[in-house]
Amino acid sequence: ELKRQANDAFRKGDIRSAIKGYTAALQSIPMNCGEGSDRMRMESTLFSNRAMCHLKIAETNSSTNKNDDMQQSLKGCIEDCDSALDRLDLVGGDSSSSNNNNLRGKVLYRRAKALVTSSQTNIQSNDDEKEKNLNAAAKDLLQLLSFDANNKEAAALLRAVRSLHGQIGGGMGRSRISRALDLLRGRMTNDDDNTIASRNEDKDNNMDNLTCLRVLQGSLAEESSSYADEIGRRGGVHLLMQIARRGIVSKSDDKVCRTAAIHILSTCCSHDSFILKYAGRDSLSPSVLAQIVEEEASSLNNSNEEGSVDVSVATMALLIRLIVHWDNREATRYFASKINEDGTTEN
Repeated sequence: ELKRQANDAFRKGDIRSAIKGYTAALQSIPMNCGEGSDRMRMESTLFSNRAMCHLKIAETNSSTNKNDDMQQSLKGCIEDCDSALDRLDLVGGDSSSSNNNNLRGKVLYRRAKALVTSSQTNIQSNDDEKEKNLNAAAKDLLQLLSFDANNKEAAALLRAVRSLHGQIGGGMGRSRISRALDLLRGRMTNDDDNTIASRNEDKDNNMDNLTCLRVLQGSLAEESSSYADEIGRRGGVHLLMQIARRGIVSKSDDKVCRTAAIHILSTCCSHDSFILKYAGRDSLSPSVLAQIVEEEASSLNNSNEEGSVDVSVATMALLIRLIVHWDNREATRYFASKINEDGTTEN
């Protein structure tokens, strides 16, 4: 009954009364709903509904420039979403998969929206706090899209998150990919005072070279297409090729770092759009890649030097991937003009 009254208040636009109603319903659950999964599902639903109310109030305060009230409402939304997800996790396999995912999707979207709004409107937060919120929002949206791939609102919000990432730090961007590339770039030139990398927190500067590369690999594993594009936009192709050819100034884990750099390039080049934009024959020269393979093979045959099978194999795989792409593009371009409307080809 309390839940129904709160729902009615929400539909009528009386959001604060709805919040009171959902709060009262939550307090009455131990008496009315028993124990176990039924109780967890009911609590999760009520927390989700109250989170939506907080989000609505935050949007209203945004239009009236009441920033403190808005941030408080956003905080309430995020906390209620946390509580809702905690209870859904406790329900586990006892719940209907589709019903559980439907509610989970709503909660993840609401929390992501609150996190994004907070990153845009909280005048007291610095770039690192904004980035933390955007990263958390992206994680929620990626999880949502993993079981609801056609959710247009979530996809649109994820695109907005990507765009906002690039605006942090005076438009230079402060995403994890940006930081990792900046640190690696500074170390390639042995420049401890790299103007971009030096803005990072100590915890970032303490990342070793291999960790920076693992950050790039982990990002590509999450959502390879858009993150590959970010690596391309931020000059990652030239930097990764430098690492692949001669390693990094610091020789710790040199071969592992070189292999990781080539694997990153190969993953990026699994997307035709990336190759077209950032990986032409001038950027990823076949002759340079072939030279890397030859040098590693020569070193392996020379007892006085150490070559790397991993570097050689990874480079050959990248070279083959690129050659197949380039040959297919050239073949398509050649034959396209010779294909008639009825599907036959000119002699």
